[in-house]
Amino acid sequence: MKKSLSVFLALLFTLAMLLPAFSAGAFAANRVPVINIVGEREVEVWKEDGTHYAPTEAMADEVVDKAIEELTPVFVKAFLTNNYDEWSRLALEKLTPIYDEIRPAPDGTLPENTSPYLWADMPQTLPEPGAVNYYYGYCWDFRNSPLDEADALHEFIQSVKEKTGSDKVILSSRCGSTSLSACYLYKYGAGDIAKIIFSASTLLGTPHADALLSGNLKVKGNALYYYLMENDTLSSMDASLVKFINAMLFALNLNGSADDTISLLLRIYDKIKDSFLAPFLRSYYGICGNYIASVSDHFDEYVNYIFPTAELKAEYAPILTKAAEYHNNVQNHLEDLLTGVRDAGVPVYFLAFYGEPSGFPVSERSAMVGDELVDANWQSFGATVANFPEKLADSYLAGRQQAGFGRYLSPDGQIDASTCLFPETTWFIKNMRHAFHANDLHNFIRLIAWSDDMTVTSNPAYPQFLTVVGNHKSLAPAQAVNENDLDVSAWQQDIKGTTGFFAKVVAFFAKIIAFFARLFKIIK
Repeated sequence: MKKSLSVFLALLFTLAMLLPAFSAGAFAANRVPVINIVGEREVEVWKEDGTHYAPTEAMADEVVDKAIEELTPVFVKAFLTNNYDEWSRLALEKLTPIYDEIRPAPDGTLPENTSPYLWADMPQTLPEPGAVNYYYGYCWDFRNSPLDEADALHEFIQSVKEKTGSDKVILSSRCGSTSLSACYLYKYGAGDIAKIIFSASTLLGTPHADALLSGNLKVKGNALYYYLMENDTLSSMDASLVKFINAMLFALNLNGSADDTISLLLRIYDKIKDSFLAPFLRSYYGICGNYIASVSDHFDEYVNYIFPTAELKAEYAPILTKAAEYHNNVQNHLEDLLTGVRDAGVPVYFLAFYGEPSGFPVSERSAMVGDELVDANWQSFGATVANFPEKLADSYLAGRQQAGFGRYLSPDGQIDASTCLFPETTWFIKNMRHAFHANDLHNFIRLIAWSDDMTVTSNPAYPQFLTVVGNHKSLAPAQAVNENDLDVSAWQQDIKGTTGFFAKVVAFFAKIIAFFARLFKIIK
C-alpha cells in the first residue's frame, strides 16, 4: 500500500505487458478497455527545482532508529516504574515530525506540492488505446476520502470511453483501491462498467488497521510466533543468538506459555495506547481517508479512540463526516451493492491471496491464512478459511464433501470457497504475497477481462485454486503441496519442549524487542 496526489490528481501510466493469448491488434475494434487502479503509492514532497522525496522513506528509518536508541533507557525506566508518560511525550516529539510535510489538515485539505510517487515520465495526456493495449493505469491519493476521489475516477472513465470509442470500461482494482471502486459504484452506479475485478481486496477492512486505529490490539501466541519466524524479525542479530532465541520462541509456543508473555506486552500497550499511540496515529494514519476506510468492525471505537474529546471531534469534523458516510453507506452495504451490480448483468470477480498468516499479529484475525496483510475470508468476501498453518477440520471437510460442495475445497484443505459471496467468480492464489505479484497475474486479469463469462470452471488452466510457481513468475493449478509453500517445520529448532521460568524470561526479552521493532515498521 502506498499513496498519491493533492486534492484529486489522477494520472495514468502505461503498462505494456501484453497478454500472450492475444496479439496487440487482436480484438482491437471490440475490446473493452481496462482501467487498472493501482494500490497505494508513497506520498512525496516536490521542490521548486523539480526534485522530490518521500518523507516516510527518506526520513523514517533514520528517525525511528535514532528514536529507538534515545528512548530505550527511558522505556526501561518506564517499564520499571510503570509510568510511561515521559516516554510517550518524547516518542511523540521525535516521531510525528516524519509526517509534517504531508499531513492532511483537520478539514481534510492536503499540503501543496505533495503528491504520490508515480513512475517517471508518466504521460499527462491519455495515450492511444493501442499504445497501452487497452489497459489504462490509474493512480489516486489515499489521503483523501475515496468518496471524493470517486468523482475524479468518473471523469477519467469518461475520458477513456471517449478516447477508445467504447461505451463501457472494465474496472480492476487491488488492495485499498477496492474501496475507490466501491465508492464509484455507490455514487455513479454500473452503467459505464462492463466488469469489475477486485484483487487482494480490503473492502471489508484490514485487520491490523482496524485493531490499531480502534485501540483494540489483540495478540495470540501462535500468530506472533509464526509472524516472527516467517518475517525473520531478529535477522540483524548474531546468528548463534538468533538460533537460540528461535529455539526459545518455539519452546514457548509449544508449551503454551506464549500467552503469558503476550499478557505482559498487552499491559504495556494499555499504558501507552492513549498517551502515545492514539495521538501518534492522529498525526497521520488516523486522518487519512483510505486508512480510515480500513476500519470496519470497530468504527465507533475508532472515532472515540483517535478523537477522545468533543473538541477534537469538532476540529476534525470534515474528515469524520466523510469517514462515517463511507462506513455507514458503502462498507456496511457492500453485499447489497455488489449483488445489485451482479444482478444488473455486470460480472463481479475476486482474486484472493493466501499461504501464510494473514498479517501483523495485532488482531484476532491474525492467525487466519492470508497474504501477510488481509485474511482470505475478508479478501474473498466470506470464504471459510483455516488458521495458519492448519487445514480445516477433517469433519468439516468430510461434511462439505457429503453435501456436494467438494469442488469448492482447496487441495490443501485450508479454504472452502462455497461460502464466499460469488463462489463461481472467486479465485484463490496460494503463495501470492500482498505486495509481490506473479508476472502472470496481470495476464490472468486480462484473461478475465476479455473472456466471455469466465468462471472458476471455464478454463482448466485457471481453476478456482491456483499457486505461484517459480520465482514469482507464473501461476499454475494448486496441489495439496506446492513448491513455494512455507515449510513451517524449518522454523522449529532442535528442541522438543522447554518449560519453566527461564524460557519465559528469555522469550519475553526477545519478543519485546522484536515486537516493538516491528510495531514501528507497521505504523511507519
